[in-house]
Amino acid sequence: ASTLQKRLQPQIEAIQMPPGYSLEWGGEYESSGDAQESLFTTMPMGYLFMFLITVFLFNSIKEPLIVWLTVPLALIGVTTGLLALNTPFGFMALLGFLSLSGMVLKNG
Repeated sequence: ASTLQKRLQPQIEAIQMPPGYSLEWGGEYESSGDAQESLFTTMPMGYLFMFLITVFLFNSIKEPLIVWLTVPLALIGVTTGLLALNTPFGFMALLGFLSLSGMVLKNG
């Protein structure tokens, strides 16, 4: 939907509106943007807490670092899959990546 939105938005905004009328982008587009914004602001803090929990579980810093080094490998796999399927990195792909990184950390 975001790809279609980006393609159609300039064409729709080029339409001349009668006096007293205005165009406002809302609905699903607005709520999706709000959800992504709140997720991106809280995600670093969540990853920090997850890292601290793994440090406390292992009682050292070396083993958690080794486990956490597998998360970028998951990002490489996600990027390859999205490029192969010609799919944009949208909200659902972000949630999938977060789930995948959680599973990688749990099983690492």
